[in-house]
Amino acid sequence: MSDQLKDKQLYSYKQALSQPYWIQKINDDFSLQSPIKFSRIVYTVTIFSLLFFPSEKVLTFLPMGLRLTVSALIAWGLSETLANLIIDGKTFIVYLWDYFKYYFQYGMRYDTVYLNKGLLYKRPQNIINRKETNELS
Repeated sequence: MSDQLKDKQLYSYKQALSQPYWIQKINDDFSLQSPIKFSRIVYTVTIFSLLFFPSEKVLTFLPMGLRLTVSALIAWGLSETLANLIIDGKTFIVYLWDYFKYYFQYGMRYDTVYLNKGLLYKRPQNIINRKETNELS
């Protein structure tokens, strides 16, 4: 039995599960010529909402068609960049979530704690006092 286990190789699902969802067929009557990433559609709708709805309050002197067009073009262009952006092997939204989580957990306490090689240390009290009084020695 141990001989069988040595020969088997482990299969990593990371690459298979990290593939994006593609949308091409909308319904039975309509399909797109080339597929679009689902994340791009989500980014487009989100960015469009963030641009268009505040512009209705602020930019009332511009025609609504112009506001719609400009918001849609900016959203479509930014969504392509964000959908393809990979930072440290993570998608943009996952990287942003991890950064905010790190900042609120450790970054706001930078004067009392510090991280070194993944371990959390408390700053010595004399260093904290030196920072408060701006002493050099």
